[in-house]
Amino acid sequence: MKHLLLILLTVFFSSTSLFSQEISEKTVDTVQVENVIVPPSFKGGNDKLYDYITTNFEYPTESLRRSASGTLEVQFTVEASGDITGVSILRGIDEPVDKEVARLLKNMPRWNPATKNGKEVRYTVSMPLSLKVSRVKNGKSGAYEK
Repeated sequence: MKHLLLILLTVFFSSTSLFSQEISEKTVDTVQVENVIVPPSFKGGNDKLYDYITTNFEYPTESLRRSASGTLEVQFTVEASGDITGVSILRGIDEPVDKEVARLLKNMPRWNPATKNGKEVRYTVSMPLSLKVSRVKNGKSGAYEK
């Protein structure tokens, strides 16, 4: 039975980066003012982000041969326009994999931008990406699994 490669890519989000809401209150002459920051989001949500990554990620051949896997820490900025800028790999696992992840992030479609008090603002996102190479039977080559 032929063994094929299955690449398992799991996206974890830093709870403080993407899912938290900052609320600060100030009282001025008994009038309460709130600063509400809503983090940016991938259009369609986390499931669509996962789909984008698994559909477009191409595991470098030399990294597959070495079974390069682990957790990368990535960072990028979602501009007020929703464009992605400032992509960087804060902690990588393998140079070819790091370059592919950077390429993938730079080519992401526009996000829904962060807002502060209803106004679109730029926002820096940090998140880990876990990559694991495993061998499976009767799998589809290049298939991904949640």
